[in-house]
Amino acid sequence: METRRRLAISAMDTTSGRSWTCPRCGRRFRHANQAHSCGSVSLEEVLAGAPPSVGLLFRAIEDRARLCGPLTLAPTKTRIGLQSGTLYGAVRLGRTGAHLELRLPRREEHPRFTRIEPAQSGAWKHHLVVRTLDDLTPEVERWICAAHRWGESPDGPPPGVPSESAS
Repeated sequence: METRRRLAISAMDTTSGRSWTCPRCGRRFRHANQAHSCGSVSLEEVLAGAPPSVGLLFRAIEDRARLCGPLTLAPTKTRIGLQSGTLYGAVRLGRTGAHLELRLPRREEHPRFTRIEPAQSGAWKHHLVVRTLDDLTPEVERWICAAHRWGESPDGPPPGVPSESAS
């Protein structure tokens, strides 16, 4: 059933500039009827499943993201989405660190990125690992803010292309 929901992307509200709230799960999205996984996982539940040191890393990433502007956290069973106008990043918590995924408007080559791949939204997904607070360099902070700006831009995802879900 979830697969059908994801594939059944309906008409989107790309002209009004208003966000849409899912009546089932209460999450806000840029587009009406946006494909996503409804879930009722709290941030506390996600953090409780991680080692305390990794929880601290997540909070440090969250603090950096909040410096870039308004932030909505979208926790799911497997990751915590970072959202401004649309989802612009996600954090997966591991046993020894955090995997950070950021959507940037352009492909940026850098040794810190473990993988770079195109996203459906027209942006590029950049993956990096954060194992210590020292890994949150000014350069990583710049990438977080660039992704945040992309997410809040009314020109974020091109019209007719849904931004990806936080699941």
